[in-house]
Amino acid sequence: MGTAEDLGKFLAALMPVDDNSVLFAKRDTLDEMLSTSLYYDGTSIPRFAHGFAEMEYWVPTLLHEGNLKGFSSKVVFDPESKFGMVVMTNIAFEEVYYYGLISKIFGNSTYVNSVTSEGGGYFQSARRPASRFTDLFRLLDITKFSKAELSSLYNVVEHNGVVEKISYTPYMDYLPVSSLKVNLIALSLIPVALAITFSLGALIGYIIRMLIYNFKKRGNLSTHFDKYYFAINFAGGLLLLNLCIILTRLPSYPAYSSLRINLGFNLLYVVLAVAYLGLLIYKLRKSSYGKKQKVMYIMSGISAFILAAFVVGWNLYV
Repeated sequence: MGTAEDLGKFLAALMPVDDNSVLFAKRDTLDEMLSTSLYYDGTSIPRFAHGFAEMEYWVPTLLHEGNLKGFSSKVVFDPESKFGMVVMTNIAFEEVYYYGLISKIFGNSTYVNSVTSEGGGYFQSARRPASRFTDLFRLLDITKFSKAELSSLYNVVEHNGVVEKISYTPYMDYLPVSSLKVNLIALSLIPVALAITFSLGALIGYIIRMLIYNFKKRGNLSTHFDKYYFAINFAGGLLLLNLCIILTRLPSYPAYSSLRINLGFNLLYVVLAVAYLGLLIYKLRKSSYGKKQKVMYIMSGISAFILAAFVVGWNLYV
């Protein structure tokens, strides 16, 4: 928490003009802090100097940056020439300043990789949550890189023509994801999409029929089981809305406690789906319904089962 002037003073202290250091008792400690502590895998290319990313522009630089929603800050400096830059913003699209000013002052990045792997592939960030309700949403972050795009990244680790890891930025590695896994994920979402489509269609169709019957005063359209049929499809629509709310809130890194009510509703839907299926089996054995009604009731049960399995399978309730 501070101002651009505060950050500028800290940056100046990282590049003292003499052998003194206001940050440490010994100047050697500062020198060690600004020395390389991590290299890119399998190379002698510097990556980090004890928390500062090492970036090769027209001159070697050290930098550190951070973001919160609505606020960003960045320091870039060349210890050799003792020249640095501080950027602080509180606007959207701040990368215009972040990267635009760097290219004007320090030049463009010089990273070029010789990639032998053909066709690129699918990759997923290693910097991600790895359990609970975020399982599904982290898989939506799978990215496909072409060979040309891989060549422009910071570092690519290959073995026998197979890419094992890429460094998208100094802060972020990407790990390969097989095409089979990507296709299986896509296929698994198809029945979910169909179940949601059916639930919404059945809900809208039922409401329209009720309005028409009431308008024409033809009597009561519904049967005793229709209220359960309506309820489960209505809950399916709410489930879709709830998942959209969770998805839109994730980029702002909300506290888990603030999402507990959303996750609790997902669990409630699972309970309702199980109850509907049990009641459906019981009612179909005990009561007689028209063929069309049976089909609609059963399809709603199948849709509810698919959506409940989706919630449980992707841990969308914890």
